[in-house]
Amino acid sequence: MKEEVQKQLFADFPEITTKAWEEKIKADLRGADYNKKLIWKSDEGIHVKPYYREEDLDSLTYLDHLGQLRAPGSAPNGWIICQDIYPNADTGKINQRIKTALKGGAQALRIHLNKCPIPDIKLLESMLDGVPLGETEIHFEGCLCADSLFDMLGKYTSSKGVDSAYLKGSLGADPLGKMARLGVPIASMENLGKLVQKVYETSPGLRVVEVNAALIQNAGSTLVEELAFGLAMASEYMAILCGHGIDPTVAQDSLQLSLATGSNYFMEIAKLRAARILWSKISEAYGVETSKNIIHIHSTSSQWNMTLYDPYVNMLRGTTEAMSSIIG
Repeated sequence: MKEEVQKQLFADFPEITTKAWEEKIKADLRGADYNKKLIWKSDEGIHVKPYYREEDLDSLTYLDHLGQLRAPGSAPNGWIICQDIYPNADTGKINQRIKTALKGGAQALRIHLNKCPIPDIKLLESMLDGVPLGETEIHFEGCLCADSLFDMLGKYTSSKGVDSAYLKGSLGADPLGKMARLGVPIASMENLGKLVQKVYETSPGLRVVEVNAALIQNAGSTLVEELAFGLAMASEYMAILCGHGIDPTVAQDSLQLSLATGSNYFMEIAKLRAARILWSKISEAYGVETSKNIIHIHSTSSQWNMTLYDPYVNMLRGTTEAMSSIIG
């Protein structure tokens, strides 16, 4: 029915061939160099044409077996809205901000613990008071003791009469990212394997590890470099966890890939899709079944391209970056 309606809508318009488009473009250029005027080269070394048509997909053989990669969520529109939360000394205001965010449509919280990297049960209690734990995804970032954080989450949910099996979100353990940023070792990889197994057995909806590829883009990388270094870290986590006896599928499900979306609209859409395609190859190499090789992605606006003096420009950039994330 949909196809019939579409045919009726466009029945009055003749089909335009690629040859006709090219002839019209050359006529409008009036002798100017097509390549210099209309084709630009991205930082990734990709020569971008002024337009693309469906026939351009014919040569992309790696798209033949995408399957579930097109819609990794439980629904066709399988993404949720996440609100960043930065705790400070006034936990009452933080709790109010969380409640306002949830009332306004946020479905997940991302709590940044960089200023208090060692978890505190009182901080959790005051921040999360009144938050529906079984319905809201809670993600943490910056915690140096993910095992202690998990124990405190378990105690807190138990005190609220919520089964920890219903917890959803991520603990944000990021030893490789922290070492890349600080240059010093900060965690035991053996303990990481034990934590992954423990969380899988008691709270399977929680992911343990954050693969911080956003760190790479915010350091000034190209999109290819962000994917390359980010997925290399993800592969290293897989090797470490599988080396400690963790099932490859359990190891994969314990990871969350964090990417930063910049202002190159279409390229960022392509990057997110490329991440899933590349991950399917990596997880397959570790023995994950093809039907299960899905990576969970957290996408946020990049930081490096924001300006201090023009908040309205930042709003425009943030809008296109959010749309790139949603479509990608």
